Amino acid sequence: MAYSKGVTARVVCLVALAAAVARAQPETRRQVAVIDLTTDDQAKKLREDLYNALVKHWALAPAQNTFDRDFEGPFLDEDAPIVEAAAQDAHEAEDALAQGELKRARVKARDGLDKLTSAGPTAGSALRADLAFALGVADLMARDKKASAAAFALAARLDPLRRLDPGRYMDDIVRAFEAAKAAPAAKVALVVSGNGHVWVDGLLVGTAPSTFEVTVGLHIVQVADFGLETRGAVVETPSSAVTIADAKAPDELKVRRARASLARAPDRIALAGTLRGLADLVGVHDAVLITKQDGKLFVQTVTWREDLPVFSKEREVAGASPEELLEPLSGPKPPDEVREPPRAPIKPRTDPVPPREGQPKWYRKPWVLPVAIAGGVIAIAVPVIFVVGQHRYVTPPMKAEFPQ
Repeated sequence: MAYSKGVTARVVCLVALAAAVARAQPETRRQVAVIDLTTDDQAKKLREDLYNALVKHWALAPAQNTFDRDFEGPFLDEDAPIVEAAAQDAHEAEDALAQGELKRARVKARDGLDKLTSAGPTAGSALRADLAFALGVADLMARDKKASAAAFALAARLDPLRRLDPGRYMDDIVRAFEAAKAAPAAKVALVVSGNGHVWVDGLLVGTAPSTFEVTVGLHIVQVADFGLETRGAVVETPSSAVTIADAKAPDELKVRRARASLARAPDRIALAGTLRGLADLVGVHDAVLITKQDGKLFVQTVTWREDLPVFSKEREVAGASPEELLEPLSGPKPPDEVREPPRAPIKPRTDPVPPREGQPKWYRKPWVLPVAIAGGVIAIAVPVIFVVGQHRYVTPPMKAEFPQ
């Protein structure tokens, strides 16, 4: 039993070692990312078929990373929860204004603006303007005209086309808003410390760290980039500086951002730029893009050659096998190697049947010795008989007679 357990343990160790060695072997096939740029069920099935074809492909392989499931399904809307929470603040601010609770209205309006500094710079643009306007109304009703003018000016910058309906708002509010919108504003320098693209009031102004010229008053300053989580602050100038700490985005978030950007890309230039960033992120430089146009599915492949993307023509999926759709990346499959003609089978060697247990070996069996003696006697007698017979039939030599 101990020997059996030892053998089993050694076998298990050998199998585990073989598996580890197999995993350590470098993958010779090129890895391919299959990216679904739709939310269509048929496209999801096609992506699954392409993945299975890559598993068995002679030259290509599916991408070996943890982001495969991020290449399909609903598109990312990372700002939706933030915008929803800010919209609730705006609703409560309007309700507080209707109840004459100015302090609560101001707090809710400012809370909503603060939340939106963590959303994308262009997310909820109208909502930002609504919150700034509610803040201006609360300050005006509290007789803080300076603060009200700053909030109204921010609302006008965020929504330049906003016009107030005199039938809905009091004359004092309409006049104060229009005055703030038309008033000239002095310029001041604002130093933004951080890393990434800087957005002020929803407009891209440069890259941090740097100094930017802004008007005196309230501003929403944000730092946003592909590799960062959006961060920002509501700044009231003439304060001269604001620091926005970096918050690196996790890789999964970046992959999902890239897929959403690919689906919205207006042209191949934008498509190529996003694909390059995605390729560096996941370590895969060949991709299959699935799109849907006029109710039909299309596939397009892209690969990188010397830092330049090479796009195939878009191909309609109908009537094509997964292997055919992958051919722009792999080329046609080469013919199989010529094999040697079959040879005649070789008969296996057969060993003599061993004696059964308890039986003597063949040369020790009782009948072997007499047979051997008889064979020996015969072998001696035959040549003797032959010699004797020869002497019996030999003619004696004749005397020679010579003439006298």
